[in-house]
Amino acid sequence: NDVARYGLRLVATAGREIDTQDFTLLVKSRIEVGGDTGEINGWQGDTLIEMLSYLGAGDVVHWFLTGAPQGVEINPLTCPGGPYAEDNLAVVAITGAPTAAGIFEAVVTAQVCLDGIPRLYRRSVRFLVSGGLFLNWFHDDAAHRDLQVLLRSREVRSYSFAGQEGLWLKRGDHANLHVIFRDGPLGAEATRSSGGSGGGNGNGGDNASGVVVIIGSNNNTDTGSGNTDAGTGGAIFGRNLITSITSVRLVIRPAVDPEETVLLDLAGEATTIAGRAVFAFDFQVSSDELESAITKEARKATEPPASVSLACVGEIVWERNSRPDSSRSFPVTIVQDIAR
Repeated sequence: NDVARYGLRLVATAGREIDTQDFTLLVKSRIEVGGDTGEINGWQGDTLIEMLSYLGAGDVVHWFLTGAPQGVEINPLTCPGGPYAEDNLAVVAITGAPTAAGIFEAVVTAQVCLDGIPRLYRRSVRFLVSGGLFLNWFHDDAAHRDLQVLLRSREVRSYSFAGQEGLWLKRGDHANLHVIFRDGPLGAEATRSSGGSGGGNGNGGDNASGVVVIIGSNNNTDTGSGNTDAGTGGAIFGRNLITSITSVRLVIRPAVDPEETVLLDLAGEATTIAGRAVFAFDFQVSSDELESAITKEARKATEPPASVSLACVGEIVWERNSRPDSSRSFPVTIVQDIAR
């Protein structure tokens, strides 16, 4: 919540004597969200509460919250012994249970009466709401691409899949993927749908002075049934991550005669992101077999195509407790631009 921090030195002289004292000048925003961290834990559908304070001069007349996930609003609260009071609008709270998952670029506005003049002061707030295939601790980085193995069904899902193309790769590119093993699906809930595969309100980029409000689990041993995802037929995802996995590989074959050729066979490296176990794949989308398949696909066109799209299938294989296992196949599309 700090806008700026300055290191200053005060020097005092008296005759030949000189004394100094160092101190820090901290400039804060007029609006403070969440104390020092501006973060709160929870999931889509879980109730949250986050303190919201106006620190400037004047009296707060009204608060506005725009761009937040549906189900979240600003409310006055009472709490004996605390700063909350119904008649003290300088300290209120962001409360409610978000009904959708994703990233939300929101704005908090305080309407203040100062010297008889109404004024508006704003503060950006960034919500990251975990739910469905969206995991805030992972997808807060826009460059992260995931492959999520639902261990109970062996299905591979992804928040990053591009429609029917599935995992999209471009021949010759440097690719970075992370495989996450989840305990799910835990069942189905046909009467409930969510924005678990949706992504916020599209208000634009980050704001350096904004606050990150994180709604999600802080560890791998969260309990609960998780959230439904509209893109998976109402499947309920578990919140637990599976950590007893070793020797993870990603194998990609052509969709036609997949048993005949392996285009890419990649080994994953065990690592952690935000304290959670994942497997990283850092690789070049290239191999002799892939070059041959792309060339063969390009020759099928009567005229030189602008690009070639190669339909493939992927599979993730691993060991758990020294026993080999594998996922169901999932769609992969590898494209190649053709110089004309």
